[in-house]
Amino acid sequence: MNQFQRIIIVEIIYLIYAIIGLFVKFDSNLFILGLLILTIIFKFLIKTDRRDTRFQKDYLLIIIIILLLYYLITYFSGFFIGFLYSTYTRRPLGILKNVLTSILFIYLLETSRETIVKSGKYYKMNIIISIILFTLLELVNQFNIQSLTTKTLVLQFILSIFIPIIIKNGMLTLVCLYSNKKNAILYQILIIVPKYVLGVFPDLGDYVNATIQTILPLIVLFSILKISDTKREKVKDGRNIQRDKIIANTISVVCFILIVNIMYLVSGLGRFNIMAIGSGSMTGTINKGDAVIIDKKGKNFKKGEIIAFKIEGKVVVHRIIETKKESNETRYITKGDYNNAKDGWLLNKNSIIGHCKHRIMFIGWPSVVLSELLK
Repeated sequence: MNQFQRIIIVEIIYLIYAIIGLFVKFDSNLFILGLLILTIIFKFLIKTDRRDTRFQKDYLLIIIIILLLYYLITYFSGFFIGFLYSTYTRRPLGILKNVLTSILFIYLLETSRETIVKSGKYYKMNIIISIILFTLLELVNQFNIQSLTTKTLVLQFILSIFIPIIIKNGMLTLVCLYSNKKNAILYQILIIVPKYVLGVFPDLGDYVNATIQTILPLIVLFSILKISDTKREKVKDGRNIQRDKIIANTISVVCFILIVNIMYLVSGLGRFNIMAIGSGSMTGTINKGDAVIIDKKGKNFKKGEIIAFKIEGKVVVHRIIETKKESNETRYITKGDYNNAKDGWLLNKNSIIGHCKHRIMFIGWPSVVLSELLK
């Protein structure tokens, strides 16, 4: 039996184990014990090629820097948006048990990943199978698929759990391929273990948190690929290294600034907020699928202005067509530009979120489609 055949057999056994775990919910300790037995057996069956471990210290450094920045930025934001208390046990023995169990699971997962990826690195399909395999193994350990009883829960699972996990496993698989399991283990520990140790977390919300957990591995992967390209180019030809470094750094800074600005706008934490338009009531001025940037500063609203306001539990973007004075308070009558009749409510300033300053065409469609699917 050759090496490739052994790898296929190992992957099939792991896949069967993962699929069984998805539908027959294992106790976490029992699942890790099974993973330990499989890992030990397969370490003897497959020979792992670890010769190519160049640049591993560079990878280690970039992972530490990116994750430190991640924690600094998110926890700093907590002072403005608030914190949530941890739901995990705060007893020392409980914390120790959770941490040791997580570290053991991470070690077994990354040891198995390195064994499969390194031994089958000349087979491209092996990389794709590995990503799927370790995504399933991670899902088994932290999620019960039997809880997906409605379409809404399935969609929420795909967007907030499955997509971030499969992107993270794609990154970790390539990290093991380019260096070794140490860097993958470090990333996993720095992401997973703090939730058991730290008592509070920034109240980012499910959407923002899922977005960060999707983007973060991509930033790490992008940085690692740039380091690999730069280092290999330096070995071949040192003439253009400085130029390439400037380009790579510039792209990284631009991507970081873009991500920060998008999250700032989506979260609505500051003065400006971005919102997708989900109806056709303003067609011609602002179309369905467009997005508007809302300026929340200032409370002087005039006739003819387009405003965003909250009414009956939803946010509406319409134009002020008339103002009235009632009990020394200004009231506002609004209407959608495409509607025939004015709105059936009188607004006060407390209901108004802010002025609609800018329209961005089409970029709100993903949010609109998702919202309609959930409904």
